[in-house]
Amino acid sequence: MNPAKLMIIILFCCCSWSAGDPGTNPYPVTAAIPPPPGYHRTIDNDPFSTWLRTIPLKKDRTVHLFNGTLKRNQQAQFAVLDISVGHQDLQQCADAVMRLRAEFLYARKDYAAICFYTQQDVPLNYQEWAYGRHFRLAGNKLVAFAASGPTPCEDRACFDGFLQMVFSYCGTLSLEKQLNLVPRFADISPGDVRNGHSTPTNYAAGPTASSTPEMVPK
Repeated sequence: MNPAKLMIIILFCCCSWSAGDPGTNPYPVTAAIPPPPGYHRTIDNDPFSTWLRTIPLKKDRTVHLFNGTLKRNQQAQFAVLDISVGHQDLQQCADAVMRLRAEFLYARKDYAAICFYTQQDVPLNYQEWAYGRHFRLAGNKLVAFAASGPTPCEDRACFDGFLQMVFSYCGTLSLEKQLNLVPRFADISPGDVRNGHSTPTNYAAGPTASSTPEMVPK
């Protein structure tokens, strides 16, 4: 992971939408969302932030939970990424950050670079996973074992299985160890991430190309 290129899905703070029609979204991808008045987008050649701008958006702004039920507050989001969250209550906070970074690398077939550490500092690497090195919980430790089946498994089902493992055993605290600090807020770039922890709540704000730091005054 390039830690310096991991920021928040804050589409709602960058734009205004018509309160009279909160259910529809006219923008096909994040790059199509216009900046607020008086601002323009910065341009960079970073492949991750470029990829973030191409993520498709749902045609409506409705948010469903993993089990298909509606999220209680439907006024908090400006737009919704058109990606699956699976059928388990796993993808939260840092999971969204890791998910988007992993999806970017998977699309590039850079499987060896898809690697996240657990809180016990166990590396979960997708290339190794694809070749059969899986993990199971033994007591309170993850133990590697050789999975049965054809290798390498690089299809979507295999990748989703790997992500479920990541979401289960990696989080805000472990992700923080993989990130490089951006010393000044003014130096934040598109694709950067805000990650932090406090008691009793940990949080991570995931990357997107339409984050506030990308917008600068004209």
